[in-house]
Amino acid sequence: MDIMILDSMMPDVPASIELNSRRAVGKATPFLLPGALITARLRSGADYEDGNPIAHIDDIYIPILFIMHDMDEQIPYDEQMNLYERYEGPKEELTFTGLKHHRSHAEKGAEYDEAIRKFIEKYGF
Repeated sequence: MDIMILDSMMPDVPASIELNSRRAVGKATPFLLPGALITARLRSGADYEDGNPIAHIDDIYIPILFIMHDMDEQIPYDEQMNLYERYEGPKEELTFTGLKHHRSHAEKGAEYDEAIRKFIEKYGF
């Protein structure tokens, strides 16, 4: 892989499951979270540590375009920024203000497409 484009990337899978569990059941989450993680792992067959971006961001060094939404209700903006800031390789950021999760292409398609086109061209594709 020579470049990567991450749109509303979930940086920490267990943290995201915890966040969405809190939204669903409220304060009971600390008692239910281990069960939610086990259930999610069994249903998906995924090992969340192996596929957890924040755990592997230091292992790669390719150009990454981070596309974020400051009103993202599924993946908090500060978590997305944490992944962006932690990445030490070549990177660019495109933040859509006032937009929710994955709404950038639907609502600002021309800006979205242009940013991707420029990113791809910059790195010789």
